[in-house]
Amino acid sequence: MEAGFKMFSYVQGWVDDLDGERSVDYEAALSARNEAYAPYSNFFMVGASLRMGNGRVFTGWNSETISYDGVHAEESARGRVDSASRLSGLKRVTIVGAPADESVCEPTAPCGACRQKLLELSCGADGVEVVMASVKGRVIIATLNDLLPFAFFPKDLLKK
Repeated sequence: MEAGFKMFSYVQGWVDDLDGERSVDYEAALSARNEAYAPYSNFFMVGASLRMGNGRVFTGWNSETISYDGVHAEESARGRVDSASRLSGLKRVTIVGAPADESVCEPTAPCGACRQKLLELSCGADGVEVVMASVKGRVIIATLNDLLPFAFFPKDLLKK
C-alpha cells in the first residue's frame, strides 16, 4: 500500500474583486436568495446561479418544510436547466447565503449531495468554478472537482 495525499487550491477575496461575468452571477444568486424559504431551521437563506456553457444562467433558492427536508438552492436552479443548456455543460455555480438577519460573513458551500448533482451537469469538464459567497461580501472560489475529490461520474457505471 502506498499513502496518498490530495490538495487543492482556491482563491479568496471580496465581491468587489469579482470580474464582469462572475459579478453578474453573484448578483443573480443574491437576487434569487430573496425567494428563499427557511422559517423552521433558521438556517441560511440561500440563492444560487448556474452559468451554463451556452451562456444561459439559471437561478434557484432553498425552500424547507417543517420536517426539515426540502430543496437546496443548487437543486432548485438545476431543475430549471433546459436540455440544450444541460448539453452545453456547467461553467460556474455561484452560491450566496446567510441567515435571514445576515449576521454571518462566511461564504456558503454546497453540500456533498449538491456537489454530486452539479458534477453531473459538468459534462466531465474539469474547470467548473464554484463561487461561494456571503451577503457580507466574502468570496471563496474553487473548482467543483477539487470540492468533490474521487468523484463518481456517470462513466463510472460502465466500468466492469
